[in-house]
Amino acid sequence: MLNPVRALRFALILGAPLLGACGGKLSTQDAAERCDIERGNKLTVTDEAYQACIACFEDCGDNCAAAGTTPETYRCAE
Repeated sequence: MLNPVRALRFALILGAPLLGACGGKLSTQDAAERCDIERGNKLTVTDEAYQACIACFEDCGDNCAAAGTTPETYRCAE
């Protein structure tokens, strides 16, 4: 018979990486592709803004939003 505490611990260990993948974060490659589009569509995306864009998409995924500033800034939308 399986110990319930052991079963729960096993499920948490196996499930933790899957829960992290559901956070909506993007890989650096996917974030860069999104930010390449941003840079191509806006004159206000400086090199510094581009790096901030990548960081935002890596952290927030699809919840990353441009603030409409000059130069452009990015933040996690709520």
